[in-house]
Amino acid sequence: NRLKTSLLSKPIFYSGVFTGTRDDKATRFQSFNDINQPDVTVSVIEGDITETIAMTRFPNAKHLKHAAISDLSAHTQSVKTGKADIVIQDLGVFLTLAEQSDNNLVPLKALGPVEIFPEMLGLKKGEAELKSLIDNTIDIITAEGFVNKALQTSPSSSYPNIIPYDLQTE
Repeated sequence: NRLKTSLLSKPIFYSGVFTGTRDDKATRFQSFNDINQPDVTVSVIEGDITETIAMTRFPNAKHLKHAAISDLSAHTQSVKTGKADIVIQDLGVFLTLAEQSDNNLVPLKALGPVEIFPEMLGLKKGEAELKSLIDNTIDIITAEGFVNKALQTSPSSSYPNIIPYDLQTE
């Protein structure tokens, strides 16, 4: 419904969503296919993108659903306590929560992101001139390296306008 009344700018950068697990289970998951197994439980938040990703990328795995009002630490805590094997989360959030939990949680970075999403600005429909100005500005700050430099200051899973991964599709 929002798209009927808005315009979207060009992507400024891309955000990757990663999988993570406990450090003692990390060697078990060498591919996304290893996660998509009936004996693997993936922690998801109901109605959230994590649930959609789990349903589409890991349909054979069990899904431990947390209420939509759950905070991200409860979602991640499921893996720490062994109720789930895998969590799907933004890398920056995951690393922060892993640090708070004695670092026994590890991102499965070698697998790359499970999904990549463009980050764009939303504008009111009819603001074509403003959209054009913003798109041109995004082109300029990207070409001048500003976006890359800004993204390098964050441990998150944000990428410049060139996607650095091909998503595994096995």
